[in-house]
Amino acid sequence: MFISVRRRDNDSAIGTMTAYVSPQHQTVDIGILIGSRAMWGSGLGQDAWNTLINWFIKQSGIRKLTAGAMRCNAGMVKLMKRSGMTLEAIRPAQELLDGVPQDMVYFAKFIEH
Repeated sequence: MFISVRRRDNDSAIGTMTAYVSPQHQTVDIGILIGSRAMWGSGLGQDAWNTLINWFIKQSGIRKLTAGAMRCNAGMVKLMKRSGMTLEAIRPAQELLDGVPQDMVYFAKFIEH
């Protein structure tokens, strides 16, 4: 799924979300990018994230939601934690940011139906 994140008040696009559904494993890996820096910290990304998570929770055939980010991406790490996801794995020095190795952190939320 590729989803446009838009403001409710004026319908302007502020970012995108992705959801990769694996029916055979009953998992969904989600991601978000709020490209409008003016919207960072406004809570709109968290609202969009929680809306998508809650939609998947209501779907049958989904047992687990996953997401990941560089550990240094504090906003994304907070977003995942605030949505009830828990740290599942760390891949040390997995990615480079400006030539500096960064850990990747992976979060998950199990769904009980």
